[in-house]
Amino acid sequence: MSTPGSIALILLIVQALICALVPLAIAGGLVYAMHKLRKGAERAMPKAQAFTAQVAAGTRTVCDKIAEPLIRAHAAAGNAQTVAASTRSRVQARVQTFMSGRGRRV
Repeated sequence: MSTPGSIALILLIVQALICALVPLAIAGGLVYAMHKLRKGAERAMPKAQAFTAQVAAGTRTVCDKIAEPLIRAHAAAGNAQTVAASTRSRVQARVQTFMSGRGRRV
């Protein structure tokens, strides 16, 4: 190979190495940033978990306060339906007994 061809080849190789170093430097910077972010998150995570636990407890309290009257109303309605059905069946049984005693069918 001739000297100018060798010099041109060396310059092309150097340019290719420089082009390969740019993505490598970016990837290295990203890895370093992830490492720093993970260290910072380890310090901040207990605070964040405590805050979210407080929010969850507050949300549960508010939901319980909102739902309590609705649950009581639903339970009262269910009790009223049960009493009405029981009373209806007793009345029907007494009417049946009364009508059968008179010789009539219902």
